[in-house]
Amino acid sequence: MGRPSLGAQRREQILEAFERCLVAQGLEATTLEAVAKEAGVQRAAIRHFVGNRDELIAALVDHLTEKYRSAYQAELRPRLVAGEGAEAALDYLFLGGFVSDLDREGRATEALRAAAASEEGTRKSLRKMYDAFEREIFGLLQAVHPHADPGRARGVAYAVMCLAEESAFMQALGFPGRRRRAARNAAALLVDSLRKG
Repeated sequence: MGRPSLGAQRREQILEAFERCLVAQGLEATTLEAVAKEAGVQRAAIRHFVGNRDELIAALVDHLTEKYRSAYQAELRPRLVAGEGAEAALDYLFLGGFVSDLDREGRATEALRAAAASEEGTRKSLRKMYDAFEREIFGLLQAVHPHADPGRARGVAYAVMCLAEESAFMQALGFPGRRRRAARNAAALLVDSLRKG
């Protein structure tokens, strides 16, 4: 395990700059020139290390997906091993780190979500990210309720994902913390419904 290659370092530098630009100006106003300036590289470096605009968006979504997955697993894996299960996951998704640990990433995701309404490539890239998020929750639900019908568990995973994502967005709008608790409790009811078979 040596140091990352220069190419990997440049790619990371460009993706982080793209993320900062998205947060500051939104996707529509973010040009390759702006990203290059923010990254401290020539525009040609973006094409060389990442690709065109669509490839840059897809690479950032993959980058964000990995950040979310890593943070989710780092927070939850020890708690799951300790037997805390779905309760720990719901606390993380609705009351803790999911919202606060990845603040800039959340704002970048929101910028991409806004653009996805009118950009097919962005929509497809984001769909991959949310599919991965749903799979993480589904895997947890299968571990906690191994006898639950897989179709129902997948539906609950989707619903929990939607509740968590929109609850985080509503928090950004200034809704009080007790509303996050209410969303978390609604998600807990959905998860508990899997126990009944």
